[in-house]
Parts: sequence; structure tokens; C-alpha cells
Amino acid sequence: MKKYLNQQDMKDRNYTNVLRLIRKSGPLTRRQIEAETGLSWGAVSNVTAHLIELGYIRECKEPLGAVPSGVGAGRIPIYLEADREKHFVIGMDVNASGFRAVIMNLCGEAVETVRAPARYEDRETLLGAISDLTRTILDYADGKHILCIGIAMQGVVDTKAGVSIHVPRCKGWKDVPLAAILESSFGLPVFLEHDPDCTLYAYSVPSGIHEAILLRIDRGVGMAVMMNGRIFERLGAFEIGCSVLGAPGESKGGALEQYATMTGIAERAGKTFDTCVSLARSGDPAARALFSDMADALALAIVNTARLLNISEIVLCGDMLLYQDLFYDRMLSLAGRLSEGTRIDFRVTDVAGAALGGAMIALERFALKPESV
Repeated sequence: MKKYLNQQDMKDRNYTNVLRLIRKSGPLTRRQIEAETGLSWGAVSNVTAHLIELGYIRECKEPLGAVPSGVGAGRIPIYLEADREKHFVIGMDVNASGFRAVIMNLCGEAVETVRAPARYEDRETLLGAISDLTRTILDYADGKHILCIGIAMQGVVDTKAGVSIHVPRCKGWKDVPLAAILESSFGLPVFLEHDPDCTLYAYSVPSGIHEAILLRIDRGVGMAVMMNGRIFERLGAFEIGCSVLGAPGESKGGALEQYATMTGIAERAGKTFDTCVSLARSGDPAARALFSDMADALALAIVNTARLLNISEIVLCGDMLLYQDLFYDRMLSLAGRLSEGTRIDFRVTDVAGAALGGAMIALERFALKPESV
């Protein structure tokens, strides 16, 4: 295992950091890049020249209202921005609630979007569905230069190996080398990511947050953590749906996913989830109690996690937020009481960001590969 950074490592990271900065904050002058990154003027000049040669960035006019720094009187500053026309990245979200694919330009804008129903019956069905979606979005990309593909994947993911280890409720799905399979089929680099990580990354870019906890709540509970502007990655970490609320046999014993997911609520009630929703909204006490239990379980899990990680920003997303009238206010109230004065801020975002976040992370991982820079 490499424990040091050699000269090539540093060079690769410089390319990635400068590209990330220009994509997020551009247009910028070279002097502004020098100030933001701490790189020398020579390093900034070399890195930006190479990124221009690759077509990742381009020179542009001074943006309206810009206040350039370090520019002498009479000189016209040259700005750099991501080139939105030469290269594109495909992002895909593979989730039981539905599939989505986007074509993203290097400015982080989705120029095409495709949706498809989820097909999770077994390993071959899911593989076929993912391949079909990839083929469809590539058809939309005809004529565009695609750098790579990023996939936001549900379940347990080994991002380094590109292996989807486990997908809930998909028969026969175990240790599937999904990245290698798609690379062989479509001839493009493929990067596999955990879907909550992708949603959080996409949310963080326009919001400017650097630390947050995200929960995606639908048929399961996925979690992502951002610290110091970086997504925390560790195989099998933050499986909050498996966190234990109480000892087996207690009135509220068991795991969070038994109380706070569509599947868990349906199984506890012995009815379909849609039936539980209809009954709860019509005032049925037993059905309303299911969502009260959900609110309590979520509040407890969120407050404990926020305190453990010392992060106050909580971002919620997923299909369960379509039914927030049944649990959200109670969850907020209990979380406020449990936090005992510790600030916890709740936000809601759209899971549509998962595909875009998958493309964003894939672009950064692609730029770190020596052959791409």
C-alpha cells in the first residue's frame, strides 16, 4: 500500500485541484488560481496550459462585475473557465426507486436526461437494465466526446475496485465487477460510487457547504458524510439503516430500516406501503402510529450521528420525503429536544442530483489518472 506522494502524484493532484477550482468558481485569472491553491506561478501556468491543450478549460472574457487581483494598471486580465463544448461525462443513478442518466458538460450542467423504470428482479435482469440505460444515454450523446461514465449505485460498493458488492432485494447479486463489465461493453472508463455520496456531492457544489450528513430514505436508508469539503469513503461505513434502536423484543427494538423505510413500514403493518399512507392520511390510529415511530427513530438516529461526527448540517432526500406530512414535523420537534441546544439544521434535496453527482465524481477521478492528464 503506497504511503507517500511522489512527484507524479503531486502533479496529478495539481491538475485535479485546479480543474475542480475552475469548474466550481470560474471564470478565474491565473493569479486568482495561484492565490487559491498556493501553487507557484510557474506551476499554475504549466497546469492551465496543459488543461487548455486537453480542452478541459478555455480562456474567456472578463466576467461582468469581476474584480481581478494582482493585475497591474492597463493590463487586460485573461480569465479561464471550464470548456462546456468539447468534453462530456455520463452520470447514472441506479436505484430501486428508478433509474436516471445524464450527459454533463464540464461546467456541471446536465445537457440531456433519460429516465427508466427500475428492474431489480435478479442479477441478469439488473445487469441488462443498466446496459440498456447506458446504451440509451450514449445514443443521446452521439457526436459528443465522452470522457467517462460515473454510476451512483445503491447498496454496498467498493469504489476503488469498481465492484458492486451487494444490492438489496436483487437475487444473485454479489461481488459484481460492474465497472469492468461496462468498460468491456462500451469502451469507456467507468467509475462506481455509492449513490448517497453522489447526491451529497451534487448538493454541496451550488450550496457551498463543506460539512454535512446526507440520508437517502426510501426502500432503504443510505448515508453519506462530507468533512472538510471531501466525501468520506470507506467500504461498508455509515450503514445507518442497520443501526440498532433497541434490544430485540423491546417495543421499539431492532434496526432503523425496520421503522424508517417504505419496506420496513409495509412489513411491520402487513400491508402495502401505499395502503399504510392512505390509512394514515385518513386518520387511522394504527397507521399514523407507524409514521410516528418512523419520526422518533429518525430523530434519534440523526441526533446521535450528528453529535458523534460534530456536524450540524443534515440533508434529507429520497422518495419518503413525498410523505413528509406524516412524519417530518414530529421528527424535527423531537430532534430539537434531543439535541439539547446543539444546533442541527435540516435541508431537503432532490435525488435527481445522484446521477449528476456521479458524473462530477467520475470526472475528478478520471482527471487523477495519469493517462488523462
